Order: sequence, then C-alpha cells, then structure tokens
Amino acid sequence: MAEREGWEVPELYTDTGKEVEGVHAAAGLCDISPVGKLVIEGPRLGSFISRAFSGATLAIGHAQRQVLLGWAGTLVDYVLLCRPAEDRLLAMTAASKAGTVAEVLERYLPDGAGLRDATQELAAIAVMGPSSADVLAGLGGTDLYAIPDMSTIEVAATGTPVTLLRADIRGQQCFQFYVGSARAELLWDAILDAGRDHGVAPVGWLAWRRLGG
Repeated sequence: MAEREGWEVPELYTDTGKEVEGVHAAAGLCDISPVGKLVIEGPRLGSFISRAFSGATLAIGHAQRQVLLGWAGTLVDYVLLCRPAEDRLLAMTAASKAGTVAEVLERYLPDGAGLRDATQELAAIAVMGPSSADVLAGLGGTDLYAIPDMSTIEVAATGTPVTLLRADIRGQQCFQFYVGSARAELLWDAILDAGRDHGVAPVGWLAWRRLGG
C-alpha cells in the first residue's frame, strides 16, 4: 500500500507487467481515488463551461477533456469534465492541482452555483479492458454496451447512487465509478463478484499509470 493524496491505494497486487497484460486480455479493477475531484452544482452551468473553458460546450450526458488556462494564458491543468445532469458537473484533475483549479473555476461561477473539492468525499473505481462491459453487466440495471466513449450517467449500483463515466484510454474500454467513500468497498466487492466469470482481477496504481490512466 502507498499513500497518495490522502488515499491509501495498492501499488500492485502481483506483478505490474502481468497486471497490465491481464487488462489487455480481459479486464482490470483499479482504485483510482487519488485523482482530484471537484463538484460544481447549480444553474447556468452551460454558461459557466463556456466562460471557464474558452467557449467550450458540453451537453448533458457527455464528457470531454479540456485545458484550463489562467488569466495570463498559462496552463493551470488538464481537466476531465463530465456533466451527468443539467445542474451538476464533475471535474477531474491532478489531486495536487485541485486547489488551484478550484480557485480558477470559482471566478466563473454564476450566481446560485457552488463548487466543492470532493477529492476525499468521493472514491473512484475504474474497470478497464475488453471485457469491462461484460464484467459490469453483472451488476444489472444499465446497458453499458449502449454507453459510448466520453459519456456519463447517474446510476444506482448495489443500491448506491454513483456517477458512471466512460472514458476510454488508448483504445481500451474504461468505465469509472465515482461513489461516496463509505460505499466504495461494497461496490468494489460487487464488481469483483460480477466479473468472476469474465477474468476481472484487481490491478495496482502502477499498472493503472502504465496503462495511461
């Protein structure tokens, strides 16, 4: 185990190379909670996105990778935005940059909207590999085959509300679950159980990074 940005995550379970091979062959399950997570809620979020990200648009149910610039045009960080609902955005960034990103984004918030740093509040679990949709189909309730890349929805998994994001990496299917930290272990165990017949196996942080996460 290693401490990363306030989270303890496994560096590896067996061997990093073998874990990467397992993802390419079937599917891997990884704790990616150390990513920075900002939640923006309130009205007129379309206008907020346009102002904060140089005229960008983001439809409900979609996600996109954006570059956040400061006032002087300097790079603040790369941000993965997802919009599961009209009045809710989730912005993922490097955990070490979450505070700085939040400060910049707060300048563009419309009246009635709020932003909070949910890096510790929300856990994040990724399922990646060609069998990912088969693994998650065992959870029931959502047709993951119908969810295209760079899409997001709010679903119930194991009776728990989660934000589900599909954001493929280097051509590999990748589904990410953002869930309250108190319910993360229950979801993790449910995914392992659902994917037993599809070759899913836990992978560590080092394999996740090698895979491009």
